[in-house]
Amino acid sequence: MFINHTVLFFLLCFVFTLLKGILWTWVIPPFMAPDESAHFAYTQYLVEERRIPKNTREFSVLHHAQSDELAQALALTENEQILLTTTHLNFAHTSKMLPSDLPSADRRVAALLYTNPAALYSPFYYTIEALPYLAGYNLDLFSRLYLMRFFSLIFLLVTTVFAYKIAYLVTKEKNFSLLTAAIINLMPSVNATSFGGVNNDALLIALGHALFFYLLKLLFQDIPLTRKSIFSFGVLLGLTLLTKTQAIIFLPLTFCAFLYHGIRHRTVQHSLIILTCIYGIASLIALPFVLPPLAQYMSTASAHTALSAGAVFAPAYAWKAAFFMDITRRMALLFNFWTAVEFFDTLYPLWIMAALWLLCAIALWGLGMRAFVKLNERENAQRLHYKLIACAIAVVLLELFYTLLYYRSALFASSYDFPGQGRYYFVLLAPLIVLFLYGLKYWAQTLFKIPPKIVYALVLLFFFFLHNYALITIALHYNYT
Repeated sequence: MFINHTVLFFLLCFVFTLLKGILWTWVIPPFMAPDESAHFAYTQYLVEERRIPKNTREFSVLHHAQSDELAQALALTENEQILLTTTHLNFAHTSKMLPSDLPSADRRVAALLYTNPAALYSPFYYTIEALPYLAGYNLDLFSRLYLMRFFSLIFLLVTTVFAYKIAYLVTKEKNFSLLTAAIINLMPSVNATSFGGVNNDALLIALGHALFFYLLKLLFQDIPLTRKSIFSFGVLLGLTLLTKTQAIIFLPLTFCAFLYHGIRHRTVQHSLIILTCIYGIASLIALPFVLPPLAQYMSTASAHTALSAGAVFAPAYAWKAAFFMDITRRMALLFNFWTAVEFFDTLYPLWIMAALWLLCAIALWGLGMRAFVKLNERENAQRLHYKLIACAIAVVLLELFYTLLYYRSALFASSYDFPGQGRYYFVLLAPLIVLFLYGLKYWAQTLFKIPPKIVYALVLLFFFFLHNYALITIALHYNYT
């Protein structure tokens, strides 16, 4: 009996994502990410208090309300990097049993003076994460935390599947699509940040990739716009908006996709009516939860409460300082996008940093070459060109959005660190990897006549090495030395 190739792919994806994901979530110490405790606290409040947490006073991104149980756990991990084993917490130099009173510590939090930066978000992600929390309800806090981490691997699996589908829709090439999915799974930053802990980024990335795939399908495969498909678009957009504020980037992306569809089919008025319906459905789902964090996100005052590593410059030098810091920020982001260096105190060697920068430069070179090549008269070549342009437009819109937010923070609050982490771009991770990989392939194939399969093999070997180097030399070394 032969297994269908699609079924085999999904099975391999599931096994690889699960095994590798469990390894990474196990390696990263509890609450290593500065906001993981806030996300855990939101879920705990939701389960224990049976209501949605609300900030009752001004909050700080550095502090949040904690139950006695969570406070004890954070105190336990504050000065030690720990890994959870079946019976104890295994420290770098000593083994320490869990405190005997931790399982019986109070899990409730007073609502009167509740503060939590995560409380700005909707309860959508935290309701899903409440399932593993409840499954391990009778276990200690660390066991529940790891169950929640493992559960988030479902979102990584969804992201991997839709990354493959996006790449295949763009290129119609299975090897290219498989490599795109593999790179995403092997990126140290993906494993260490968004999918290595309890973080609502995971759900945003998963639903964002699903929505982007269907928008591409609308553009290039002409999805019949029936009542069912319109309702499905509205629901998917609404659920995506419920995850995190960055999801608002899909509002202009959805508008552009349907407007182009209307122009192409000479049904602009009909497309605008459909857009109104989709936005209406999405608003009914998400609007009450989207407006408060969006107002906080866009307000000048919020920039003052942001954690900033930048210096404060005089107003006369504000523009110069903002521009200079923007350049250095982008250089750091380029490396942070692949590796998430802020998570560990062991730096990557210079040659790995140089290799990543070189690959990005070559990819941009290859895309530039492709942009100035006269379109082939064959329909397939033209459609590939337009699909790459669609991916590039989405990335450019996201970059413009972040750039505007950066200069708002820089000029009005002297805060120069947004977006300071590469994970902010993971909402469009698959389009970015598609452009990156296609640029490499086109450059090697055009200038040196290197067959695509050789390029794919070399890229896969590099990212496999990068993944293992990060896991063994960086992450494990961080915990056991």
